[in-house]
Amino acid sequence: MDAYEVFRFLLSVALAPAVLGIGRSIRVPGARLPFLVGYAGLIVAFAMNAFISNLPGAPQDTFRITMHVFYAIGGWGFAWAAWKLRSHVLELSGARR
Repeated sequence: MDAYEVFRFLLSVALAPAVLGIGRSIRVPGARLPFLVGYAGLIVAFAMNAFISNLPGAPQDTFRITMHVFYAIGGWGFAWAAWKLRSHVLELSGARR
């Protein structure tokens, strides 16, 4: 186990109340769920990298692909939420017609 990877996982879990508070306070339709999915994807990827990546006998290629899929889900969720928030702000400002 790499100490840095364990630290990233523990930090992401320790910040969960603050991040979930931010997620609950999002009032834009369609932005809350992608935000929470993105955060959950990152936690799963951090956990996989910290605890499972160095187990002997694990198929490394399949594991790495799965871990990167969860990283991608995390990034996609945050990007989708940001896009929804941006669209909402543009609609409110009248910039998009």
